[in-house]
Amino acid sequence: MRKPLARLSVLLSLAFLLPLVVPSTAQAKQVFYLDLKKGCYAGNSPVKTYLEWSLPGYKKLYSASCYNKYHYQVYLISKLTTRLSDNEASQNQANEKCKSAALSLIGNKEISDYLSIGWFFPDAGAEEIKYGKKLICFFRMLDPDDENFTIVTGK
Repeated sequence: MRKPLARLSVLLSLAFLLPLVVPSTAQAKQVFYLDLKKGCYAGNSPVKTYLEWSLPGYKKLYSASCYNKYHYQVYLISKLTTRLSDNEASQNQANEKCKSAALSLIGNKEISDYLSIGWFFPDAGAEEIKYGKKLICFFRMLDPDDENFTIVTGK
């Protein structure tokens, strides 16, 4: 009688350990772009290639480890004060907030040519009603030939 119990305990142990050894090529969790938190994300999973800025499905990203390849590193979540229907004013305010926070993090007076900052905020209308004037700032690598996707901030 002890052998079936021993086998059962081994099987249960394996069932709990298996998720810990899933290979890094497993499909990452998809996240809506306005639900991003500070951390790293990719436009495809697993990350295989450089991601163009004009990706049509940019509103769906994948959570990624900051220790592996990724496309976006979210470093600030804030709010805008402009009317989102005034896209130009919102873009200008997002640029100011994101650039100021980025320079504070990397400790430089300039952002390098191959590192870029970007931001997301809700579209005016239904997204604005649900998410308010949320602002999400992120770093992005621009050089498609650069295989080092890792962005390291000082803080």
